Amino acid sequence: MRKLLQLVVLICIFTVLGGTTLANRAAHFHLMPGIAGHTIIHDYELQVLELVNIERAAYGIAPLTLHVSASIVAREKSADMMRLNYFDHTSPTYGSPFEMLSHFGISYQFAGENIAMGHQTPEQVVQAWMDSPGHRENILNSSFTQLGIGFVRNHRTTYWTQLFIG
Repeated sequence: MRKLLQLVVLICIFTVLGGTTLANRAAHFHLMPGIAGHTIIHDYELQVLELVNIERAAYGIAPLTLHVSASIVAREKSADMMRLNYFDHTSPTYGSPFEMLSHFGISYQFAGENIAMGHQTPEQVVQAWMDSPGHRENILNSSFTQLGIGFVRNHRTTYWTQLFIG
């Protein structure tokens, strides 16, 4: 039963993230410990973490670690924007990023959110965030120690969310 549930979850995620074949899509995911068992993390999400940490290192700032539960929330935020066709820090479903983190039981002292839409690669989205003063400030904020990353794609575009936690 558990294997069947995992397969259903994989199929749902593959459908949201798009791609050409099931085998192609499966190659881009990693199983990570999460809230209830294991969580699937997309290669693009891990690449964003790596690129963000390269930017932080250039400024002598400690690297962020992946917060798997916050990644689930970040992916839900990206999926919510896609489903409801909006692009905003305030979700009509969950409210502010802070309300959303609390709704999903994630505690924090400091938090921030970066969102993006339409960028096709991790390199493009991180560069766009670094070119924007407010987004760059979140990436280089030494009060943040963990990062959740959510990436979704449909046939029209991509949605990206970063949830910073300190």
